[in-house]
Amino acid sequence: MYRTLPTKTVVFRLSSIGDIVLASPLLRVMRASAGPKARIDFVVKKEYAELVKFSHHLSVVHEFDETRGFRGLQELRDALRAEEYDLIVDIHNSLRTIYLRNFCNTKEVVTVDKRLYERWQLVHWKRNIYPGIVPVGRSLHRNTERIRYHE
Repeated sequence: MYRTLPTKTVVFRLSSIGDIVLASPLLRVMRASAGPKARIDFVVKKEYAELVKFSHHLSVVHEFDETRGFRGLQELRDALRAEEYDLIVDIHNSLRTIYLRNFCNTKEVVTVDKRLYERWQLVHWKRNIYPGIVPVGRSLHRNTERIRYHE
């Protein structure tokens, strides 16, 4: 069933400059779907925060200070839990973001399938088992559709 995004959403993408920049179209579509009054937050490492800090599609940017180690991750977890988000969109899907999302008591979580096995085959064995080349735009559209369709 089609519906708009919840009123309070957080997106996780901690690092990788290119991936953070490629999240911009996703944020634009999310803002259009959720409306101007909805809250859309972003979680990123402190060193990359400038890439998204001034995006008019975001309400708040939460910075993870990696120099603080696990204690910094725990503090971020506590801050995110206090926000009581309706939806987490984890486009990083790493051990850190899995840790964060599992302790946020969020109603819904959406992750992106990074096709790790296929990537491993390609990198280590030069065996391309991807079902086909998927352009970035189409990939973002698919992921946006997954975000927008919840039961």
